[in-house]
Amino acid sequence: MKTGEKLFRAIMKLVMNGEFVYVMTQNFGSLSNKRTRMFVSALIEKRQQNKYVCVVMRNNLPFRFNILNYKVARTLIENNINVYVNPKIHSKLVITDYGVYVGSANISGRMNSMYEIGTIITDAHEVSSYYAYFNRIIADPKTKKVTQTNINELFKLHTDKKSEIDFAWDERIYVIF
Repeated sequence: MKTGEKLFRAIMKLVMNGEFVYVMTQNFGSLSNKRTRMFVSALIEKRQQNKYVCVVMRNNLPFRFNILNYKVARTLIENNINVYVNPKIHSKLVITDYGVYVGSANISGRMNSMYEIGTIITDAHEVSSYYAYFNRIIADPKTKKVTQTNINELFKLHTDKKSEIDFAWDERIYVIF
């Protein structure tokens, strides 16, 4: 088994065993990617079990990554998951009461093709410190909650553009959030 696969399985075990799930990532990748779909489905399943799920992602990436993140955000919001964006996010964390994943890997198929590192922490004191870190990010004034209205406006802007470059440099995107 490749290292990326082991890491992904460990992250999924955290999600499946957690009573709550907090995710912080720079980039989810495409919903057409098997790992992204599995991870997003696991988050939705947790929410359907009335567990609290919250996601913070970056919102100032190059166009193709931003639009992929927004598609994931739309799917999560449609399933009553709280989604926030912050332009300074680079952390990759999955926090549950069961443990924390912290590392360099985004949740995507590239885990096998990149040199990634990550660890699972189960010490209760350490878990609580990551939980506090996550809450500081949520409280940061640069962190904005994403709503269905935001997402609809964003996709309307996207379809109105003649090119991806026009969309990527449209300052209205940052005003939406």
